[in-house]
Amino acid sequence: YSNHYEVVQERTQAIRHGLEIAEDWDLVIVTGMANFTSRWMNEWDIPWNEKEVIEEQMRNLGMWVM
Repeated sequence: YSNHYEVVQERTQAIRHGLEIAEDWDLVIVTGMANFTSRWMNEWDIPWNEKEVIEEQMRNLGMWVM
């Protein structure tokens, strides 16, 4: 158990960072936006699919994706 945490403002980068620092048998839990279909950023509505973002980041890191 650790009380260490980091804040990463950009959500895609935060997801990637969580996956990068995970060790064998760690569980990475991403919460909060799974039901959203878009994100509001800098006055723009940007399409968002959290499952696709997570899978893409896993592939980019050479991880197995179901």
